Amino acid sequence: MLKMWAFQNGLQINGIYSDVALASGINFDGRKNFFKLLDEIMTYKVGKVIIAYIEETRG
Repeated sequence: MLKMWAFQNGLQINGIYSDVALASGINFDGRKNFFKLLDEIMTYKVGKVIIAYIEETRG
């Protein structure tokens, strides 16, 4: 759904980075994609970041 929104709004998707919600917060262990994205932002390879949060129901 987010891909469709991006295309409808004229945005080009050059990469998709996923991060596990369990690794969020102050714990950065196992967040390889998060640091890869940060590196690309800092080297001006990424101009825009779109974030989608999908909450899972645990029962």
